[in-house]
Amino acid sequence: MKDVGKRSVGYCRRKESVKKSPEILLDLLKQALETGVNASYVLFDSWFSFSSTIIKVREQGMQVICMLKALPKVYYGYNGQRLNLNALHKYQGFVRYFGVRKLSKNII
Repeated sequence: MKDVGKRSVGYCRRKESVKKSPEILLDLLKQALETGVNASYVLFDSWFSFSSTIIKVREQGMQVICMLKALPKVYYGYNGQRLNLNALHKYQGFVRYFGVRKLSKNII
């Protein structure tokens, strides 16, 4: 296989291919902001809904809209308590509209 120059597009793509998906999401978000995209919200799939990713997007000054994963060892702050997602569903802050759950309060 032929060596690829570090300034080539192929080198950049190969470098991206070994990164984890949440890292690439943050890189692409940074690129979009640098090119002048004006966004207040970021919408992504539950695949990227790790608390570290959400925190890093919030540090960029944007709100996050995503489905959260129901992982037993991930906790969210709500009314001064640490609760996993399944425990949060028991509170009346969750209201169902057409199969979509909305929070009446900010949980992160």
